[in-house]
Amino acid sequence: MSLTKKSLFKNLLALVVLMLVMVAVAGCRKDDKIELSFAKNSYEVTVGEEIEVTPTVKKGKDVGEVKLVYSSENPNIATYVDGKVTGVAVGETKIKVAVEGRPEVYKEVKVTVVAREYTITYKLNGGTLTNALEKFTEDQLPLTLPTPTREGYVFAGWYLTSDFSGNAVTQITEAKNITVYAKWAEPVVEYTITYELNEGTLENPKTKFTASELPLTLATPTKEGYTFAGWYLTDDFSGDPVVELTEAKNYTLYAKWEEAVTYLTVLEARNAQNNEVVEVRGIVTGK
Repeated sequence: MSLTKKSLFKNLLALVVLMLVMVAVAGCRKDDKIELSFAKNSYEVTVGEEIEVTPTVKKGKDVGEVKLVYSSENPNIATYVDGKVTGVAVGETKIKVAVEGRPEVYKEVKVTVVAREYTITYKLNGGTLTNALEKFTEDQLPLTLPTPTREGYVFAGWYLTSDFSGNAVTQITEAKNITVYAKWAEPVVEYTITYELNEGTLENPKTKFTASELPLTLATPTKEGYTFAGWYLTDDFSGDPVVELTEAKNYTLYAKWEEAVTYLTVLEARNAQNNEVVEVRGIVTGK
């Protein structure tokens, strides 16, 4: 065999040996690779809510039990403990899971914490309400309740019970779900009183009233030189005088007057001619 052939053979043999060694070494190397992953690229949680965020662990055949370490970049926004994320305050942060003893193996993901929303349920009982707020967050409190409408009725307030017990509420002040019930009342009708004073006067006359004010005692007018003889429902003063109103309706009242009469008694008087004492009685009218 020539020198060239011998050299080529040696090189080929060395290459074969090297390949065999590499295969042997590869066969002896442990498959200890670990990969961590999350199901989503980001997560959202509300304040006070807890959600499961369990990472997926992919490991080689030579890897034994894997212990995970959970942490949050900002625990004041959200915590991450044993695969559970809890929203603490509104904001954003990152959560991290790592392999204990192998800190180079880890995975992070963004968490957004949003304000918790509460619901308002309106029981309108035949009324209508447009563009009403149905959800709110704690930072919107206190929240003034809107006013509904119902044809032919007057809104009498929102109540927290269907039987309208307790006090009416005008605002929401607590962060919780709430149901409010609309109470309706028959419209309050005002009736009028028209006074025909016949030259008399009446201070601060009551010109309107409601049915709830009945019976309503009538005031007494005055007229100089006359005595008030009563209120009448007719301008000819027929029928009986009226001293109080008892029906829910409009009224026109007519004041009746009588000339005032003053009785004057002179117990003693002297005759201007003979100085005789006499008794004199007289009547002086109001005119």
